[in-house]
Amino acid sequence: MEAAIKKPEGFQPKDIVAICLVAFMALALLPLAPKLGRELTAVVLILMVGTLWYPAWHFTGGVTGKIERSRRMFFTVAMVAISALHILFGVYVWPPIKRHVLTAEERTSFENALKTQKGDEIEIQIACSPNDEKTCTYAGQFIRPIGDSGWKVQAYVSLNV
Repeated sequence: MEAAIKKPEGFQPKDIVAICLVAFMALALLPLAPKLGRELTAVVLILMVGTLWYPAWHFTGGVTGKIERSRRMFFTVAMVAISALHILFGVYVWPPIKRHVLTAEERTSFENALKTQKGDEIEIQIACSPNDEKTCTYAGQFIRPIGDSGWKVQAYVSLNV
């Protein structure tokens, strides 16, 4: 009969590799998140949390010993802490919404995309808060291209100056 192979407790070399991989992903996200976009940034953040489950399980096993109930509880607390830190990091690196005045090329592309759609029976309403000049400027630039594309547009852009 073969002897049972004893699993090592505590950190292993694979755990250090996983932690280094998470650190690499975090350092890469700092400058790249705005270029990657929101979807890919979210995927990388989820991968970071998922990658840390394995080392966290080994760490909690080394701290609590062989008591399985206390190990699960310590692991749960460790994962809640890791997830909270990742949420804070995610808020820090989350790409902002890029609002800008459309270029002539973007406006033409926008109008051409709308012209291929049927919108005769639909009325588009564009509105903004009277106290937010940036939002009103951003929303106002869409009134003419939508109207020029054959759509009915009703604008509620109010600028209180």
